[in-house]
Amino acid sequence: MRAPLDTDAMRRAARLLVGTRDFSSFRAADDEREDPRVTLQRCDVVECGDEVHVEVRAPGFLKYMVRTIVGTLLAVGRAKIPAGDVERIVEARDRSAAGPTAPARGLVLVEVFYDGSRPPRPPPAASATTSSGP
Repeated sequence: MRAPLDTDAMRRAARLLVGTRDFSSFRAADDEREDPRVTLQRCDVVECGDEVHVEVRAPGFLKYMVRTIVGTLLAVGRAKIPAGDVERIVEARDRSAAGPTAPARGLVLVEVFYDGSRPPRPPPAASATTSSGP
């Protein structure tokens, strides 16, 4: 997004999503999961230079849930949705109450954990430099 974002408002809204909640407002219409409750362990907005990252952690997600969370937080950041309205959006349990679904471009899966355990991380890749002769 090239437009300026109110990242403080986005962070306030993101905190309202943490916990075990019914995320029906953030799921795709064709999501087949019976139980729309998800325990969002983390939802944070982090500024990294000129980029804004939305970091979301949960044991599982509904279809398009993260993309809809990001789209809603972007709407908050652009002052189209007040940060406090996120609580109302969750309680509505209606997809039309949330913001747009963010495009998949820019969405990155960072890590997957199985059985509640964290797999060992591989050592960092070695870097090499080369130079041409005299």
